[in-house]
Amino acid sequence: MSEPTILVVDDEPQMVMILEYLLRGRGFSVITATNGAQALERFEAQPVDLVLLDVTMPRVGGVEVARRLRRISDVPIVFLTARSNTEHIVAGYEAGADDYVVKPFEPQVLTLRIEALLRRTVAPRAQVVELDGLSVDLDSRAVRVGDASVTLSDVEWRLLRALAERVGEVLSWRYLLSQAWDTQDHVGGRELVKVTIYRLRHRLGHPAAELVQTVRGEGYRLGAEAG
Repeated sequence: MSEPTILVVDDEPQMVMILEYLLRGRGFSVITATNGAQALERFEAQPVDLVLLDVTMPRVGGVEVARRLRRISDVPIVFLTARSNTEHIVAGYEAGADDYVVKPFEPQVLTLRIEALLRRTVAPRAQVVELDGLSVDLDSRAVRVGDASVTLSDVEWRLLRALAERVGEVLSWRYLLSQAWDTQDHVGGRELVKVTIYRLRHRLGHPAAELVQTVRGEGYRLGAEAG
């Protein structure tokens, strides 16, 4: 099972490094952004389970980022800021924040609040994903269609695992590239994902191949739309 992914957004590089070190030490996967525009790009490129968001940033501030995220997602948002007056706290909650932590903060308190929020909002991910005759064991790598075992290459397995871990969610080609090839910066990456999706469908065969869906202009999805 994959660990929860947290998007850390702060325009102070040192604070980003501190938060990344702290959260990775607690077993979280972390992606980072140093401004609001970059945060929105990262969020669209890779599904995340929680956003830890600084309020005061140039150009696109934290409150505006939260408003934009709320238009497209119910992801938990925790504001992390030096502003402690009531007006700013109220503005944060009205923008869609789920929690508000004031700097300086106690590291243990911050991580406990994040963990508590994730327990309430993130459903446990099944170790075995079963969907219309397709069975994917995320631990043993066993893949079956009906009673037949399916043999996949390493990269095909990593691609299927990424899809199976987030059944029903549309995943961008950049996210799938990062999961299957451990990079988001690959020349011809979009085509590489497309070709591997084609090979994966061929391996699964009809009708299981139809579960691996292309969502035009957005990415790929395993199974029907979530929710």
